Amino acid sequence: MIKLRSYDILQEVSRRQGAIIFKARHKPSGEVPAFMDDEEPVVCAKCIDMESYALSKAQRGSVCTEARELLRLSHANVAQYHKLYVSDTHLVYLTDYAESGTLNHLMHTLRNSGEKMDEDLVWHIFLQLCMGLRELHDAAVVHRNLTARNVLLLRETMFDHTVFKYRCKITDIRLPTIQRHCGHVALPSSSFRYLAPELVKNQKHDHKVDSWALGCVLYELLTLTHAFHSSAAIAAAEYAPIPEGRAPELAGLVAQLLVADPTKRISVSEILQMPLLHERCAGMPNAAFLESESRLAAETSRACAADASSPLREGTRVWFKSASDGRWRQGEISEQIG
Repeated sequence: MIKLRSYDILQEVSRRQGAIIFKARHKPSGEVPAFMDDEEPVVCAKCIDMESYALSKAQRGSVCTEARELLRLSHANVAQYHKLYVSDTHLVYLTDYAESGTLNHLMHTLRNSGEKMDEDLVWHIFLQLCMGLRELHDAAVVHRNLTARNVLLLRETMFDHTVFKYRCKITDIRLPTIQRHCGHVALPSSSFRYLAPELVKNQKHDHKVDSWALGCVLYELLTLTHAFHSSAAIAAAEYAPIPEGRAPELAGLVAQLLVADPTKRISVSEILQMPLLHERCAGMPNAAFLESESRLAAETSRACAADASSPLREGTRVWFKSASDGRWRQGEISEQIG
């Protein structure tokens, strides 16, 4: 168990080779960190055991430098890296904690209940992941470990009564030095299914490995199953067809992302420039809207109770789907509900 001077470790969340993730809470001191506004601020503390990776002193220095660069990231769809603690043997960084769990939890719930994911929600999540990845790539950061488990879900109160009640945040970015030193050996088995062919073969790679992982996540959103179960299938980019009934545009995006040759694989920036995406997501609340309208979201949060069962009051701004054209628009509650 780790000890942090200003934080109480509440519980262990998960354990992976070379790393343990904890849920932590800032100790009451009369002064709450600037990046938090809750009475009992909760964060995720990831502890990396650098000794377990057999890193040299120079490599440990590189890991610390790379981790510090993550503190500069700031985007609605990327988990905020708040603080970094370094010792001779361990590196601990604090990131956002999501009470609603991860995208993997959501899909597991749908799978167990025999439901499919609403296609509006598929588009909504896919758009947010694209925007988060573009932010990383623009900052010269390659994630290398995008999986459904590494997408946090945060509840947005103003969208609680629609399919858009989640804001997605990409977390658990893999540091380049650890990737170069250990390859995919140090990754948990659950992450292997999302690895691009060039990573499986320990070949030179770039940001296109994130495009492949995005394709794996999109496939999973549509089918609630993994696209790949073996390294041979990954190398050949062979996966079961997406079931009929799903939008052909989404199946087409999967096909453009899951291309074995990275030079022919579509990039996240190219996806965001596609007229298809702009047309399909027109009117949907997205990460950019959420970021620019943070003040409105805060006002709505104060007007509504935290859980979805609470009544919405007159004047509360919400999103609704138009019966005439199927587009999502913003409006106000004109009468008390509940």
